[in-house]
Amino acid sequence: MSGIIGSINTRGSGLINAGSAADGQVLTGTGVGLPTGFEALAASGLTSKVSSFTRNTALSDGNVAYTGVGFQPTAIICHAADYTAVGKASWGFGDSSKTGKSINDYSPVSANTWNPMGDLLAILEAHPKKTRVTIVSYDADGFTLSFYTGGSGPSGTFTCNFICFK
Repeated sequence: MSGIIGSINTRGSGLINAGSAADGQVLTGTGVGLPTGFEALAASGLTSKVSSFTRNTALSDGNVAYTGVGFQPTAIICHAADYTAVGKASWGFGDSSKTGKSINDYSPVSANTWNPMGDLLAILEAHPKKTRVTIVSYDADGFTLSFYTGGSGPSGTFTCNFICFK
């Protein structure tokens, strides 16, 4: 979904047009009389952008700006993983106050477990090797993230897929 949410039909088929005709992306629902909150969402002018970035976990701590979103976000949802290793994945959310919450695969430390964190993302390799990510700012064309590496950091590169909202 790359644009403003279009018209929403809350009666009859329950069709929700969540993109534009040009990008061909449609979110559908079922049933009659979808909640009127969908109408408010359409009227709000919600804008979103999906993209990704990669980060070598061996890099030093610090802030990194990501641009190309096309607007100043107010929230972000993301998933990050090192696709070459088992157990190095995290799902996170950040709100308009830049508060992040995530859940990460804790299997490198304790098999078949998940760990909630107060960060946008947390990638674990083995205790205490980890990369923690927090939101520094929402910028005119993207966002800035802070990276903290603990315990000499995990090895490898993770890919972060995200959707920003305005």
